[in-house]
Amino acid sequence: MTWIAAVHGVLPPNRYPQADLTTLAARSFLPEGADRRLLERLHAGAKVDQRHLVLPLEEYAKLDGFGAANDVFVTAAVDLGVEAVAGALEQAGLSPRTSI
Repeated sequence: MTWIAAVHGVLPPNRYPQADLTTLAARSFLPEGADRRLLERLHAGAKVDQRHLVLPLEEYAKLDGFGAANDVFVTAAVDLGVEAVAGALEQAGLSPRTSI
């Protein structure tokens, strides 16, 4: 029988208020002078106060599109996964091992 011995949560290190991300999204995706009320309603409707990002907020503007941002996320997700598994193993009093 399989069972869960421990869980260890991890988050990316850069934490920002949702309002900062709404401002970034408006600047990045809306035409200059566009009404951003719909975007603000959409973000407010998510009921999220803070978000954790892989990179500092200002670094996202330097990335060349969605593909580059996704590549950064995938790399960081693997690192976060390693951290989560290692933390769960430690909490459970277990150590990693490989089997062939």
